[in-house]
Order: sequence, then structure tokens, then C-alpha cells
Amino acid sequence: MSLRATLERLAPVDAASVGRALADFTPLDLATGEHLLVAGQRATKLAFIERGLVREYYVSAGGEEHVRSFCAEGTFTGSLYDLLSGADAITHIEALEPCRLWVAEWAHFQARCEREPGWHVAGRRIAEALYQRKVVREHQMLALTATERLEALRRELPHLERRVKARHVASYLGITPEHLSRVRAAPRRAPTSGGRSTGARPRRRRAARR
Repeated sequence: MSLRATLERLAPVDAASVGRALADFTPLDLATGEHLLVAGQRATKLAFIERGLVREYYVSAGGEEHVRSFCAEGTFTGSLYDLLSGADAITHIEALEPCRLWVAEWAHFQARCEREPGWHVAGRRIAEALYQRKVVREHQMLALTATERLEALRRELPHLERRVKARHVASYLGITPEHLSRVRAAPRRAPTSGGRSTGARPRRRRAARR
């Protein structure tokens, strides 16, 4: 979905207002490995991904990377928490493949919301979508097995595993690359009626009494 179509879907405003909002965005190309945001910097930019894939991740004091999310075409990135906090960012945002982004200054978007209240609706809808995604992510990490988390990722982003390194997928799932290899090699199990796969073994039939 294009930036224009996304803005039209998000905000209850007329075409002229959408046109003015589009003028706030400028194109930015990132090569693989380049960052839109580095932890320690101030987050100031909201970005729409027209083409490509990025990962949002944290780095521990020991240097370990932990992938928070993957953002692909037709979605926004920029780390809403860091944009709202105004403090030094805790998030890194890296291009995993060549990206074409449309970038706007967060301060300009906020000012537009003040001038044209219809854009407050767009901001609220973006925030609601991010909150829902956060809750789903927490549920997956706390309540699902590694196999179930991988299945959920495949449903959300079916082609992701062909586009990123296995270590990034493993980091997102909260497991080691070796564990990911075992999960991938295991035979797939049929989901239950509730959507979760079951690891229960079939019960053996008792021999009939004579």
C-alpha cells in the first residue's frame, strides 16, 4: 500500500489535507546495514516503508542484540516510544535490505495534528495498532512455545525467512540459532481448534479385557 493510500485510510480528512501531509515526507534510501535510528540518538523521524525491510532491536550491556520487530512494506517505523519520550533512544532501526522510505519530522506531524484535528485520529490509530502488536508480542513470548512463535511469525510475514538471516529470526523468537534449526527441522503439527499446535502424544489404546 502506498503512503497516500495509507494516510487516506488512517485519517478522516479531505484530499487537500492529505496532499499537505504528503508534502511533509521526503524520500530516503537506505542500503543494507544502514540505520534510520541508533540508540543514544534522539528519535525525530517518522518513516513509511515503501520498499524494503527493517528490524527494530535492542542491544544489551553485554552486546547481545534482541530483535523487537520486523517492519516491511506498507508500514511505519521510527519507534513511537522514543519519539514520544524525547530522551535518548533505546532502539536501533536497521535496514535488512535496500529500502526506500518516506520520512517526516515527528515535530511537523505533531504540529499538523494541532492545525488539522483530523490527523489526531491518524495518530491515535497508529498508536492503537502499535499497542495491539505489543500485546500480541508479549503474549507470544510469555504463553507460546518456540514452535508456536515461529508459526505465528510465518502467518504474519510469510516470506520473511527468505529475506533475513536465521540469527535475526532466532533473536526475534527469543531462542538460539541452534534451537531455531531444531524447530525448523521438527515435523509440523496440526493446530488445535484454538489455533495452537499441540505436542500431546496420541494415547495408546488399552487392550480389551478378555
